[in-house]
Amino acid sequence: MHPAYDDALANLQQIRRTMADSTRFTAVPGWGLVWVGATALATAWVASRWGVGQFDRWMVAWVTDAIVGSTILALAMQRKAERVRAALLSGPGQRALLGLLPPIAAGGVLTAVLYMRGMATPEVVPGLWLLLYGVGVIAAGANSVPLVPVMGGCFVMLGVAAFAVPGALALWLVPAGFGIVNIVFGAAIARRHGG
Repeated sequence: MHPAYDDALANLQQIRRTMADSTRFTAVPGWGLVWVGATALATAWVASRWGVGQFDRWMVAWVTDAIVGSTILALAMQRKAERVRAALLSGPGQRALLGLLPPIAAGGVLTAVLYMRGMATPEVVPGLWLLLYGVGVIAAGANSVPLVPVMGGCFVMLGVAAFAVPGALALWLVPAGFGIVNIVFGAAIARRHGG
């Protein structure tokens, strides 16, 4: 090949990589968030029987919901990514996952440590979960549709509020965030950004 051709091809490939990396992650599944919110409201109904008095059972219900919700969200995200031809593991998708996963992993580790040390209480856990999830959503949303960081900000505010109110009330902020906030923003994302 001719050196000028090789240079032009290398430049074209660099331009393609730059364009792919500068785009927004549009595979945010609005309807997936609505379903996650619906499972959270169902979990709130189940967990309301336990509350502060049986906090261990309350936590088991919500950890189970987190697993179910994460599965729903991952499947919905994969489906939407295929539909809009967006890559989940490169470019904006990779940056979104790298923004979301560390705070969620930190929340899991901190919850386990607090539980093992007998410090996982209604005054701590709801705020921790809401705050760290919100931070992750804000970070993931930095290269996503504009509603995503706003949604993350709502979770952060609920997390801060959960630390400021009595434990019994803090427990209700969890379904307010994971249920209502996900449903409201999920429906808005679905309507404005195609499902």
